[in-house]
Amino acid sequence: MDMSVHRYGSSPTGHVLLVLTIVLLDRIKIAPTTSELAEITRMSKSAVSRYVAIEIDRGFLEEIVDAVDRRRRRLHMTAAARKEHEWHKDMIHGIMQKGTKAFSDDDFSEDGIRELKKLLIDGIN
Repeated sequence: MDMSVHRYGSSPTGHVLLVLTIVLLDRIKIAPTTSELAEITRMSKSAVSRYVAIEIDRGFLEEIVDAVDRRRRRLHMTAAARKEHEWHKDMIHGIMQKGTKAFSDDDFSEDGIRELKKLLIDGIN
């Protein structure tokens, strides 16, 4: 199983793909159903359902009955999920800034290599 590391340890890459897809859809004001997420990500509906249940348990997603078609449940990011997304964005920006500062143009100086190793091993904190 492919794994990806994030704030809460390792997760299957499919789970990370699902979360990123939800974040992107939220940015353009689309609240998908589980079936729509399965179609968009090309993952099995059972895998998507499992990952959605994890995110609901974490408090990052909520299911809301569709106002037009009450048989459908739309997935919405919670305020906690948006806060978490901001944390991830800040971490990525910090890593990019420190990584860029470690090198001047294409020059991999000893100091730059040492700084990058420290960044990758110790994080940006």
